[in-house]
Amino acid sequence: MSEDELLGTADAAKRLGVSARRVRQYIDDGRLPARRVGRGYVLRAADLDDLERQHRLTEDQVREIKRRLAAGEPQAGIARDYDVTRGAIAAIDSGQNWGHVTIDEKCSDI
Repeated sequence: MSEDELLGTADAAKRLGVSARRVRQYIDDGRLPARRVGRGYVLRAADLDDLERQHRLTEDQVREIKRRLAAGEPQAGIARDYDVTRGAIAAIDSGQNWGHVTIDEKCSDI
């Protein structure tokens, strides 16, 4: 993706794996620079990359999320703990996202 590329809030939300409302919260909080265009916002891909680097889950975090899911913890509680959407946790649970990360056999009984 080009650093000069511009995205709307819906595309930014999809890329970050969060809701459009969360993207607007990031804008309102000053964590994500954006330009107001009509009723919406336009965001630079480079700014989105910076935010993504700050909030991206690590493989170790995903492994722990998978352990907690396997133990039966509710997705909503896990999402709150990691400041991500329940949809992001559901995508991890289904294997849609982070499918390559597995729970280590030696740690599976934690």
